[in-house]
Amino acid sequence: MCEDGRDDEGYPRIPPERVVAFGFEDVATVAAGWPSVRARLRQVNATAVTLAVGRADWLAFPFPAARGWESSIVARTGRDFVREALTGLDGLGVTLIIDALAPRAIRRDPSLAGRTARGAASAEFLSVSALDGGYFGAHLEAVCREVARRYRPERIGLTELMFNDATFGRGDLAHFTAHTGRSGFPRSKDGGIDVDHPAIHRWRSDSLARLLGRISAQVARFGVLVETDVRANWKNPHGDRADSGHDYALLLKSVDRIAVWNYFALAGVGPGYGADLASSLGRRFGDRVVMATGLWSTGGRVVSPGDLGAALLAVASAGANAVSVIPASLMEEGHWVALEGAWGGPRRPGPAGGAGG
Repeated sequence: MCEDGRDDEGYPRIPPERVVAFGFEDVATVAAGWPSVRARLRQVNATAVTLAVGRADWLAFPFPAARGWESSIVARTGRDFVREALTGLDGLGVTLIIDALAPRAIRRDPSLAGRTARGAASAEFLSVSALDGGYFGAHLEAVCREVARRYRPERIGLTELMFNDATFGRGDLAHFTAHTGRSGFPRSKDGGIDVDHPAIHRWRSDSLARLLGRISAQVARFGVLVETDVRANWKNPHGDRADSGHDYALLLKSVDRIAVWNYFALAGVGPGYGADLASSLGRRFGDRVVMATGLWSTGGRVVSPGDLGAALLAVASAGANAVSVIPASLMEEGHWVALEGAWGGPRRPGPAGGAGG
């Protein structure tokens, strides 16, 4: 293996696990065309997929125990779009992704919303108290349990399970004092809430770790593992994102692995930064990390195929063993070609680059 991450024949190092991520827009549609998707995945040497099965308040499958939370297309057709996708993609490793945002639930019950230090309610993010010990957290656990029981995927993944700055409502204050022993939120010199205080970051991370621990216990009876998405630290590749509730080491006590958002274009950094992230994460957590390269960029733009290829080469050369590209809905022909180049496609026989799946 050369220093630039290529082998002696000039090909990039190929990570053992190569994943393409399909969003809700890809799954819950009458025009999915899974057989042709399966052929394309074989062509680029993908070994696995992630499939978005919806939010807990907007599901891609009928769930009789939680009527009213199906997405509109499921309510209209009665179809189980998750089962259809799994049938069409048979033979690939599968992680089923559940989104923790809950805008529909918040519209129905505004008390679920997280609130900022200034009192503004979030339209999408739940409060800490609603998730950790609240009824919607229990509903999220039930959805995860049902997905595990019904489909038996290799893993369930949680995405958008994080806190921005909307964790300061009355319910969250009571939750904070009960779980930290403090009399109230830490205060800054001007008397306002010190939103960056380490105690708040630890409380957020502890809360997510408890929730994820309960989810892991619920799905373990079906032989299903749990991973959770986490934000990347764009200032320090050796850091984490405890401000969002993403203390990596703490969360890994509750889940099998973390999927790190290598969304370099949104962060305004080059595709090579992923090598620094992957190298540090590998040293700290071994193979319990997925490097998830996003195609989103600023201003509604999409990462170019060239930058996608460079980002994949960067994380592979740094030793990442599990990599993913997200989302499939943004991929054009050039992106698929970049995947084939980075992952070997059908060109290379043998264990290092043979056809996946």
